[in-house]
Amino acid sequence: MTNTLRLLNLPDQVKKALTEDLISEGHARALLSLATPNSQRAALSTILNLGLNVRQTETLVKKLNGEKPPSKPKPAPSPEVQELEGRLRSFFGTKVNLNESKNGGNLVIYYYSDEELNNILEKILPE
Repeated sequence: MTNTLRLLNLPDQVKKALTEDLISEGHARALLSLATPNSQRAALSTILNLGLNVRQTETLVKKLNGEKPPSKPKPAPSPEVQELEGRLRSFFGTKVNLNESKNGGNLVIYYYSDEELNNILEKILPE
């Protein structure tokens, strides 16, 4: 009941779309998250023009509110890459990341002091 009463706070244009069954209560509830009546009306226009469902409307509202979609976690490196990282970690004595991409990749060797950097450089560039 409380959620239904909150829908009365929406602009008349949105309430009209709801009563005419152009949008559902789910759409309308999502629009309540927008800060201003103007943004609610603009989102309504987008919903109607694109025929968005409720989930798509919620995503639109999150974008309009400045929320970023959750990023997908990076896949775990393959066992071969993990094994190679372990060997490099042992060789350099510090954290190492091996990142693969379509066009090659990169090797990141971390150091936490000038002494560690010097030890790494001696292994890479022996005199």
